[in-house]
Amino acid sequence: MQTSEIKLLRGTLFNAVDYGRDAGTGGGEGTGPVHRRDRGSDLEVMRADGALEVNNEHDGIEVHSPIDWEPRSSIPISALTELPNDKSFIERSSSNIVGEVIDKPRACASLNRRGRIIFAAIIVLIIVAVVGAVTGTVLSRKPQNSEILPSNLAAVNWTTAANATIYVVFSQETDGSLIAHRQEAGNWTKVNISHIFQDTGSSLGIRASTPLAAAAISNPVNMSSLGVNELSLFYLTPTNTITQIVTRDGSLREWVWGDVGPHSDVKLSAAPGSQMSAAWRRCRDAASGCGGGTLSLTFEDEYQNYLVANSTYNWTATVASSRLAANSSMALISMDYGSASDYLWGFYDTNGVMGSAWEDFQKGNWWWTNLGRNIMYGIPMKTGQGFAAASFHGRTHAFVAALFPDGSVSVKYYDPGLDDWHPEAKLKLANESTETVARFSAIAMTADARLYGMVNSSIIQELRMDQTDPYTFHHVGDIV
Repeated sequence: MQTSEIKLLRGTLFNAVDYGRDAGTGGGEGTGPVHRRDRGSDLEVMRADGALEVNNEHDGIEVHSPIDWEPRSSIPISALTELPNDKSFIERSSSNIVGEVIDKPRACASLNRRGRIIFAAIIVLIIVAVVGAVTGTVLSRKPQNSEILPSNLAAVNWTTAANATIYVVFSQETDGSLIAHRQEAGNWTKVNISHIFQDTGSSLGIRASTPLAAAAISNPVNMSSLGVNELSLFYLTPTNTITQIVTRDGSLREWVWGDVGPHSDVKLSAAPGSQMSAAWRRCRDAASGCGGGTLSLTFEDEYQNYLVANSTYNWTATVASSRLAANSSMALISMDYGSASDYLWGFYDTNGVMGSAWEDFQKGNWWWTNLGRNIMYGIPMKTGQGFAAASFHGRTHAFVAALFPDGSVSVKYYDPGLDDWHPEAKLKLANESTETVARFSAIAMTADARLYGMVNSSIIQELRMDQTDPYTFHHVGDIV
């Protein structure tokens, strides 16, 4: 496979899955494309901006040659909300109050004219002092970004040792702090990752309401096959630079900078509004060419391309599809296709329709078939991560969930026995008679099909799939 480094913009809610426990992927579009159709067949060839797309009327394959990217300036995101003009506010308040005092002399009938003027001046000074004090207090307490932006979520189940699995859910607090919620043996503990870096004299430099993506490298079938067992988390800085942090500590108390970000030689930038997703693709036979497995990350660039970068090729990014909607939600899972390696299946929004592409690890190509198109319709535009996905039943079945503006979740799952998707339906709880599904603002899933949803910006609900009926989930508990 030919690869080349793609330079992305400097300075540009992950959903993530982890395959640490056995619980079970586009064509190029450019400005002014030149089409050539062979009318004697169903084959259409389109070349645009260095990309070659081959579309078949029944199945499609898209092959992308390396694309040279020119660095361009990024567009920083700002969500600052201006405060009212305090001076004009005080002047308006003062003039009204003075007018009331002058227009109602009977309230000060016992005072002469000079006394009334002095009295009015004193009142004005008192009011100005009070207003100034209150305004100063508000300004001193008000964060730089006055709008409280919603938190995105990322979740993994991480096999830290034989028969030892922990669940980790990442979120962000209103002050911007990055939080890891860790569960082991049914108990949840809260770890403030921002504070851990601050204690070492560093700062995460994390963006408010950043997308989050996480994946763990582990192999519960053969733990000795991997020299490293670690958890990676990806987030964005205020300039939309992708940053990776890594831990090998099961207690999540020790973190280091990863291979991607401002502290590394690898610089990747996402478009403003881009979401992200990450996954660990397993490899059972290193001799087949899949190495020891691959950690992959998906994100969107300013041209609305679906980019995939992976650890095997030093995080060189590849265009897997050029059909994304702006601010597309994303999800990425690893599927067992009966070969030496799993393949990656990525899901994204194509202007209101959930589409997908999957990777041929041997050729390094991303392609699609009719099976992966038009999975769900009516996908709404969102400013945060709206997709979650997992593979189950030995990673042979696929499950996708889409979050809607009213907080409801629609789900669908792929059955290899049918070689098709089961109908779309709303997520439901096992105890429908006594419980109803909460309205979520963000969702994420683990590889073993646990779904986490943010409720009221403060509570995270944990739901577990009933794998005999993937539409149904059991309410495990809440993370407060």
